[in-house]
Amino acid sequence: MRTVLSLVFVLLLLGSTSAESPSHDIEKVATGYRFTEGPAVDAKGAIFFTDIPNERIHRYDPKTKKAAVHREDTGRANGLMFDAKGALLACEGGRRRLVRIEGDKVTVLAEKYEGKRLNSPNDLAIDAKGGVYFTDPRYGKQDDRELDFEGVYYRAPDGTLTRVAKEAVKPNGILLNAEGTTLYVADSRRKLILAYDVKQPGVLENGRTFATLGLRERGGPDGMTRDAEGNVYCAGQRKVWIWDKKGTVLHEIPMPESPTNCVVVDEDGWTLYVTARTSLYRVTRKAKETPKEGDG
Repeated sequence: MRTVLSLVFVLLLLGSTSAESPSHDIEKVATGYRFTEGPAVDAKGAIFFTDIPNERIHRYDPKTKKAAVHREDTGRANGLMFDAKGALLACEGGRRRLVRIEGDKVTVLAEKYEGKRLNSPNDLAIDAKGGVYFTDPRYGKQDDRELDFEGVYYRAPDGTLTRVAKEAVKPNGILLNAEGTTLYVADSRRKLILAYDVKQPGVLENGRTFATLGLRERGGPDGMTRDAEGNVYCAGQRKVWIWDKKGTVLHEIPMPESPTNCVVVDEDGWTLYVTARTSLYRVTRKAKETPKEGDG
């Protein structure tokens, strides 16, 4: 509850690289990209994110406050996530596959379902067993599609690929809760987020609508993250939405650019990094002023 009560976002967005609010700042920490996505945090606290059209993965170091190219020729990589061993998993939308990257070694984890090429893997979530849930929508041209649906899959550690969450029409962002018992899937076409109980790895039940975005607003839900209290964050409709575990809207954070994805990190107990079109932003809590001597 203390996190919820402190998240008061009334932002004054005046076209600058930062914004003011009673309790938080929005700071543009890296810019000059074409379309950013897929923020992920490594064990050292660095933020990795993709620039899809330029086929690059970038690394931002919060300590030096500098961003640099980490990898090129990424197959238009989108969603990223580090596994328990420190390897970087990437949804290579252009190459239509899910891969694991370890140094210069790239291992294909999934590229076909029932003999047909995937559409364009978009985002992913890794469970405690090392299994991977990922979404496979198709944006843009449709003439080379081999599947007649846009799916959600579970790639088991043994390589078995299972289709799950069939209710999602155009699945996009995907998220597991900390316990691995609930899977969230953003359906960008219907502008809602679905939730499923994870009966066992790759087996879902009790599919239901967790939250609905503004149906009259442009855009749908995209990438998601969560905080230590289990609140769900989702980028979409020129803001970042925050819901509690029950799907009640807690806050909406307007952003200077339309956000595509987000990740909560533990730099100061709570810091949010947001990819938004040409830039990477950091949303932080303002430090409390030290009382002056003699103040009540």
